Amino acid sequence: MKLAKDNNDEVYLYRISTPDRNYSKVEEFLITHKNVKSFDV
Repeated sequence: MKLAKDNNDEVYLYRISTPDRNYSKVEEFLITHKNVKSFDV
């Protein structure tokens, strides 16, 4: 994990892996979490 500041925002960088490369649960969480402004997969 890495943390950086961008103006007044905090930017977190995570590396996530799963054996079956199914990231739908992670994407679902990120899409619905009110404090997540954007993410890349």
